Amino acid sequence: MLSKYERVMRFDANGRQVPSDIVKAHEGDPREANLGHYVLPFTPVDRENDMTRAHEVFTERLRSR
Repeated sequence: MLSKYERVMRFDANGRQVPSDIVKAHEGDPREANLGHYVLPFTPVDRENDMTRAHEVFTERLRSR
């Protein structure tokens, strides 16, 4: 259920969540879109990759104890 929200969610280069109206404006006409204080590139969320990476890091920390 939450995955449908994550498919449209974007973050800017500074880690701020970009409102959907700004994302749509940028996708419609990138040269004319007013991005406000948001900085390109806008990147999507990949929770599965984030959690996989976190698991790897924590597993390595436990092994090194």
